[in-house]
Amino acid sequence: MYSVQKFAIIQGLLLTAILVAAPASADTEGWGTIQITQDAYDDLFPRISEHTVVWQGQVNQQDWEILYYDIDTSSVHQLTNNTYDDTEPVICYPFVVWTADCGTGGTSEIWFCDLSAAIPKPVRLTDNNYEDLYPDVSFVSELGLRPRVVWQGNPKGDDWEIFRYDGIATEQLTDDVKDDQLPKVSGEKIVWRNGTATNEWEIYLYDGTGPIRLTDTLYPETRPQISGSTVAWEGFDGSDWDIFAYQRNTIKNVSNNINADDRYPVLNGSLVAWQWGESPQIQVTMFDLEEHILYAFSGTGDDTSPRIYGQEIVWQNLNGAESSIEYKPLTSSRKSFSRYPLVYQHPDVYESIIVWQASQSGKPNSSEIMMSFRCQPELMFDYNDDCKVDFQDFAIFAAAWLECHRQPPVLCDLE
Repeated sequence: MYSVQKFAIIQGLLLTAILVAAPASADTEGWGTIQITQDAYDDLFPRISEHTVVWQGQVNQQDWEILYYDIDTSSVHQLTNNTYDDTEPVICYPFVVWTADCGTGGTSEIWFCDLSAAIPKPVRLTDNNYEDLYPDVSFVSELGLRPRVVWQGNPKGDDWEIFRYDGIATEQLTDDVKDDQLPKVSGEKIVWRNGTATNEWEIYLYDGTGPIRLTDTLYPETRPQISGSTVAWEGFDGSDWDIFAYQRNTIKNVSNNINADDRYPVLNGSLVAWQWGESPQIQVTMFDLEEHILYAFSGTGDDTSPRIYGQEIVWQNLNGAESSIEYKPLTSSRKSFSRYPLVYQHPDVYESIIVWQASQSGKPNSSEIMMSFRCQPELMFDYNDDCKVDFQDFAIFAAAWLECHRQPPVLCDLE
């Protein structure tokens, strides 16, 4: 028989487990879901690369800092710790870049970190009296991995230029009287938009030796993306916005809708995705540039913010008061992750690992970072859907011990 002391110890452990156990998930069967962050401040805009997730968090509800989660060790790390705002992290593992308002008069500067270092240490790439914005990062395989970081800066105060950091030194790639903005990088190749007014934006490509003008139209071209040697962007054709792609020295209109705007392209390999239409019926579409296949993902409400990795696409859906993260591999069925009344948004994906931001509508400091992954084979007693059976699952089971939902209730008195 158990002694009174042993029973008290077991009872205390059980009560503790009930308090920390996650609620049963309403997510898709065959998937596990965990909450990466559990704190009293907002965690926003997660991005994933390999087995690392980065985001910005308003630590102690003060300034914004950069944090990351190591999936291999299940550990959260705070990368920055200062008195100014560090925001908009971008990751191409092992390299992370972000902006910080630490310049003269609070101007934005560019920071960089190599997470593969024994002790990751942030490095300040710019230190000047003008704005540096919209960093992006990639790498080249050159005696190991060497970073390629790009951003836009305003050194003369009257127009924006493109800058690049190659792991050793910083170089200004453009120097003209027009604005060079919104750079993206893939290996040695860089794209950006150039112009002085909305209707003059054109797309430029830096191929490692010099800039090449890809477009020359009467209408604006903007939001360029690059993956390898393929470039995508949105352009106005005189009646609406369409999605264009540059591949093998050829430009193709891949959306070609009539009287429906196609905006916000994302690109990975040969797949380009975007959102089209108007609220409350915005939809996500994807085109395979190699196979020449158009994929339309219809649904109810607004589908926005697509992200692609390999043969997988994720996006967020908002349908009235309900929201979800939608996931579609090209080789299998669509999955939907939701838990009303939480607001799910800002998803990203890497090799069947999905991350997103979840918050309680109208409640400050409630945004947390979530992560889902395949759980195969499924576990019978995994009550909290984290793909393992442990004391937290036992706590959920114990909390429901002797509950009875028989109808009518009088049947609960039967043995």
